[in-house]
Amino acid sequence: MSREDSTKRNIFIALVALIVIVAAMLALSLTSPSQQPQPGGGGGGGQQTQEVAHVVVDDAGFVGGEGSTLIRVTVRNDGTVAVRIKEIVVKGEGLEGSQIQTKTLPPGQTAQLDVGLKKGAAKSGSNPVTFIIKTDKGDFEQKYTITVS
Repeated sequence: MSREDSTKRNIFIALVALIVIVAAMLALSLTSPSQQPQPGGGGGGGQQTQEVAHVVVDDAGFVGGEGSTLIRVTVRNDGTVAVRIKEIVVKGEGLEGSQIQTKTLPPGQTAQLDVGLKKGAAKSGSNPVTFIIKTDKGDFEQKYTITVS
């Protein structure tokens, strides 16, 4: 084989390799999640709904008022997928407690759940607390003030 034939063969192999690499990069860019239509964004039909897990505290109060060690919490699934609540933890100024819960909430649904305090009790006036709702889709933390009159 002549030197010229060898050079042509090497150039051909290099071009084929370059075409394969470009094709692979193009395929990856077309299937990348960042290239998929986003909810609310343009792009016309075929939009995909993104699954979102989100739980919020709608209401909370001490059962029995001042001196109570039981908090009734109303939680709402504000996301787009069902969420299984596993535990609710409450922490505040001199307050601490938790309650293991097993409640599945479909999107948009609410539930009332009770949390017992292991430390502290309701005081008259403002009781700032932080709720940590532990679920199968992650933990959700929310600050809340419970007022006792």
